[in-house]
Order: sequence, then structure tokens, then C-alpha cells
Amino acid sequence: RHVRALIDQGMKQGKRDFEEELRRTSGTKYVDTTKLSDAERQTLQQYQQKATMKIFAEIEQSRRDVEYRKRKFEQRERAQEDEEKEKEKKEMEHDKKWREVTRVEKRVGNWREFQGGGGAAGSGKKKSRWG
Repeated sequence: RHVRALIDQGMKQGKRDFEEELRRTSGTKYVDTTKLSDAERQTLQQYQQKATMKIFAEIEQSRRDVEYRKRKFEQRERAQEDEEKEKEKKEMEHDKKWREVTRVEKRVGNWREFQGGGGAAGSGKKKSRWG
């Protein structure tokens, strides 16, 4: 049903194009398409076929454009998902390295040394600000 409507639209457009061309070449405002010669009828059919093909070509082109945009969108989504996964993976690796036992002990040990004042600059006790 839809295809038939498109063909009818192409036939009408072809007829309009043909009439416009006849008006331009003959110099008259009105063209009677009921009294056409065989050559003019063939030309009318060619115009109608051309207009119909043009309509179908435009529909096909728009379908391809939509398909192309859809593929690009899906491609961007996949890239974004991959990027997020990579970011999560790096974050997990960083956390894993941060939580290594030797590093934790070193950090805690450094903190304990600071608290206890076991360094060369300290006297063994942390000095109070007010006393």
C-alpha cells in the first residue's frame, strides 16, 4: 500500500515536471496533457519514471543515513563502556597496590613512629601546644 502511494506520488510529480517543461519550451501558461503525441507521451512516461525513481532513491538514502547514525551511536556507546571498564580496572589495581601488606605496615609504622616521637628530632614525647 505504501509503495503504491509512493509510485502515485512519483507519477504526479513526473507529470508536473513534464507540464512545467512543456510550458517553458512552448511559452504558454496552460498545457493540455490529454492531447499529446506519442513522442510526448513517451517523454511524460520518462519524467514519471525519473520522478518515481528519485523518490525511492531519497527514501533509500534517508534509510542509510539513519542506519549510519545508529551504528555511530552504538559505536560511541561501546567505546564509552570500554572506557568505564578500563577506568574501573585501573582503580581496582590502584586500590590493590595501595592495600598491599608491606605498604600498609610501612604507613602504619611511620604513623606510630610519628606518634611515639621515635625520630632524631623529637625528645620522645609529643609536646603539647598549651603546656
